Amino acid sequence: MVGVSNLANGIGGFIFLIASARLLPTDDYAKFAVLTASFVFFAKITELGTTPAFVTLSIQEKTDYSKALLKLKVYFGLVAFVLCFAFLNFFSISDFYTFFALSLGFIGYLINDYLFALFQLKEDFLKTSLINFLPAVVKAVFALLAIASVVSYNFYQFSLLYLASLLVAFPLAFSKKALSSIQTKTESEEKGKVKQLLVLGTPAGVSQALILIVPLINSTMIKSSLGLTQVASFALAEKISTIFSLASLTLFTVFLPKNAQQTKKGLLTSKTVFLPLVYLVLSLFVMLAATGPLLKFIFNDKYQSLIELSYILSISAALTASSSFLENIYYIFHKTKVLFTVQLLKIFILLTLNLVLIKTVGVFGVAFSNLGSSFLSLVAISLLIPTFIKRT
Repeated sequence: MVGVSNLANGIGGFIFLIASARLLPTDDYAKFAVLTASFVFFAKITELGTTPAFVTLSIQEKTDYSKALLKLKVYFGLVAFVLCFAFLNFFSISDFYTFFALSLGFIGYLINDYLFALFQLKEDFLKTSLINFLPAVVKAVFALLAIASVVSYNFYQFSLLYLASLLVAFPLAFSKKALSSIQTKTESEEKGKVKQLLVLGTPAGVSQALILIVPLINSTMIKSSLGLTQVASFALAEKISTIFSLASLTLFTVFLPKNAQQTKKGLLTSKTVFLPLVYLVLSLFVMLAATGPLLKFIFNDKYQSLIELSYILSISAALTASSSFLENIYYIFHKTKVLFTVQLLKIFILLTLNLVLIKTVGVFGVAFSNLGSSFLSLVAISLLIPTFIKRT
């Protein structure tokens, strides 16, 4: 069910992507891509690893962390909103309309992410699926209307639709499972619970945020070195490749509670951990086969080097998705600080390769920099997991 929902979410997002990329002028699409990438990154700060930490600690310690989680999301949300709006000023995307759209987007994201944590803990995969499915349907409907020339949208209207669509899942907050807390066996102070969530979640949360900052690094360096028009082609290829983040999210949602329970029973093995990655590998082959003909049909030659960039970035995204899935093992074994170190090294490698290659091979240098840093990150994360399992 989660996989079907994430597939629907991917299809809805892809339809919206097609509409915005086809109908907006190139420079406007570049700004739209930067806006959405910025929102995704800074919205992740509202989580900072506390959502999976909440699920893991709730299962392992039989304690209610829901109020502590909500407090953290509100505090982090305010900080993230201010930082996002300030960053967009660099790309001259910081007027009242952007402020309004971002406000709705952050409110919707905070509500959805909190509900996602509650439903994931209770393994209510229908409601976790609806959190992603409902916004995807809204985006798909409005995008199809635009493609059919029934309506027309400018940059601000596309931005508002993208961000405000997150609010449609709000009615799920009134379900019984969302309103009720889990049964507890022990009690502790709320401040202590907040600290526990931060200690377990923050290192891996920063690690995940460092993954999501990559598109902002790419866009900033391309704009500074090659101009805003080149940002459009690269950002579109980057967004197409992120379909693998949905595959990772599916695996993460389903296997985090199960792996936490297996660890508690001493049943977790290397085979259990790595077998789901076969799903990601098969997804990669399917996507690479379909990418070229599909992009040629949809966009023709509007975006320079789009197909070639999509091939490179799709492989890079598949490697990153595999790393993201494997990170749930670090949560379970409370080894999240290791992830922070790995991702810092990945960003350092990415920046170094970008500075060297962008001068020689242009936008392709940025693509190969992403591929190289993603590969090295996956290798590092994979090699350490068997050592955790052997010690249990």
